[in-house]
Amino acid sequence: MNRDVLESRIMSEQIFGSSRKIQFIGLSKPPLAPAQQQKDQMSIESLLTFSHPRQSQTASTNDITIDNLLTCDVKEPTRKRAKKTSKMTCYYGAVAQKSYGSEKRFLCPPPLVQVHHSTRNLLLSMSILCEDQGLLEQRAILDENQRGSFRYLHVTGTAKAKQFKLQLNLLQPEDESPLATFLTKPITIISKPSKKIGKTARGTTSCISTEAPVSLFSRINSQTVRTKYMTSVGSKLCAKHSIWSPFDILLLRQPQPTVLTTTKKTSKRYNTARLQFSTPASAAHLMYGSEIILRESHTGVSSAPLMVCKVDRGRIVPDACGPVSQMQKVALRLLDTTEKLYLSCPSIDDQTWLDSRPSTLSENGEQVDDALCWTMVGIHVLEDHFDEPPARPYPVVTCMDYQPNTHTLELFGHNLHPSVQPWLGTHGPLNTRLMQPNHWSIALPPLEQLVGELPLLMVRQDGLVYHTGKTFSTNSCT
Repeated sequence: MNRDVLESRIMSEQIFGSSRKIQFIGLSKPPLAPAQQQKDQMSIESLLTFSHPRQSQTASTNDITIDNLLTCDVKEPTRKRAKKTSKMTCYYGAVAQKSYGSEKRFLCPPPLVQVHHSTRNLLLSMSILCEDQGLLEQRAILDENQRGSFRYLHVTGTAKAKQFKLQLNLLQPEDESPLATFLTKPITIISKPSKKIGKTARGTTSCISTEAPVSLFSRINSQTVRTKYMTSVGSKLCAKHSIWSPFDILLLRQPQPTVLTTTKKTSKRYNTARLQFSTPASAAHLMYGSEIILRESHTGVSSAPLMVCKVDRGRIVPDACGPVSQMQKVALRLLDTTEKLYLSCPSIDDQTWLDSRPSTLSENGEQVDDALCWTMVGIHVLEDHFDEPPARPYPVVTCMDYQPNTHTLELFGHNLHPSVQPWLGTHGPLNTRLMQPNHWSIALPPLEQLVGELPLLMVRQDGLVYHTGKTFSTNSCT
């Protein structure tokens, strides 16, 4: 029997919360001849714009749900509660030095974590994952700028491990349960900065890239406690102990390749002289003699044009060539002056602003002290998003009973979870014993300390305070 009414048929569907979201709806008539099927075939656009007799007029054509199809009197479509998405960015060094014996060479610069668009004061945990090293973990809290750093992570001296990874855990402040976990790229372990020019693909990985940010720090007398990292405050460059910033390298000019002629062995029969071209291993590598500008990645504060100079044993190496290696000391010569001035880190602890000073001339050439030397390290960036769970429900106290025999306060209510701590006015946190679910027994301070009416408060670990609406008075205890 032919019918003129179209029949709807759900082709596929996907679970979305409590409703089912239809991905494709086929509308078909009873079987027709092949020629007529081609004529009456409908496109997806026509299916979605088709006005179903049971569909709410306010429903979006791109969000057709079963509820909309089965109810015609719904004025507004049911909307899902969107999850709050936050962003995490982690900056860490591309290489790290081994620690030998009792000497601990901490990761330099220390890994830095920045959390964006988060309303919760999350806890951070970072661990070193190395094949022949025990678990080394450090925890940190976010400051007022939602940043946290790990200053005491180090890699022990091993003969086998050539790389390691960092594992970052974001923890919920209430019960320190993991909210999200991230793994970094492999970090290369080195014993000391390489002085050889990378000629192979493996060797060039230890060179500074101009396409990735870098960190620069100055260390006076090789003392870790006197390490200052380049950063910016306001519109000026400075150096600080506690914080560092990644810098982008703006390449102004690369040095022209030169030709060096070397002879390894003399021979009367054969000419063993070889031509070596000091061409860069890659155009993306930073070369000695390059003219650059350092720009802070976050604020955009930039330096004056600088020339990268090689430093060896406290002396400027003239006409140095080749790529700059990781953890290599360099001097940054200012190009806007006729005098040879170099970017200087303040050697006095309470001074932070960067300055410029000349080198010292001697028989061996230009001598530079530690304040004119900067160690350069390539930086990797780990960036990802994570969903924040909804906040725990508010604790509700329905009944409060004082027990004079034990001098305790019995609380009954809902959502009394261990992540909150009770306070009576300024007294707290108070010792709590869980008797039953949503039944607490609170040990009270001496009565002479409980003066007047004291509000009963619930304080979460991240500092959020709930007012229960209950008060405690010593008059009710006598």
